[in-house]
Amino acid sequence: MDYKLVVFGVIYRRDSEGDIAIMTQTRNPHFHKPDPYDGGREECIAETVKPDEAVVDALVRGIREETKVADFVLAKPADLVRTHLDEAPVLVVGMPPICWTDAVLHRRAVRGPTFLVEVDNNFHPSYADGPYEEDVACTWWEPRLLRYVLTEYSKVFVGYHRPSLIAAAAFFQSRQ
Repeated sequence: MDYKLVVFGVIYRRDSEGDIAIMTQTRNPHFHKPDPYDGGREECIAETVKPDEAVVDALVRGIREETKVADFVLAKPADLVRTHLDEAPVLVVGMPPICWTDAVLHRRAVRGPTFLVEVDNNFHPSYADGPYEEDVACTWWEPRLLRYVLTEYSKVFVGYHRPSLIAAAAFFQSRQ
């Protein structure tokens, strides 16, 4: 079976007390690509890595395409890696992935790294309602609640996004 290389990004933010909130997006029920079974389910950012494209560039491209936010900073200056995209400047966390996803669902095989993507509280995704928009809304979760819902109500989430979200929720829950 041929696997498609996909990079996953779990967006999170900290409030003024340092509490973490993890973002999921709701898949548009009318969007039938790549899988009609995923409509209405929650997911993280996921982007196919194009041939000769750096994984970090695919991640930035995915965040821009899915959230419609073009200019954002993903890390503090000491942790930065610059991308070579020519658009608005983007700084990306210089840390290793938190997990590796390897999944086969509905005849689709994907594998790739998952990165934590920190954004500030001014990060506001923009979603338009229409059959060609992939996502229609976002939800910010407390890590413990997200982990519980992922475990107890797994069908709420796009299947191959679950390992990334579980790893992120567990990572933050272990640091609280």
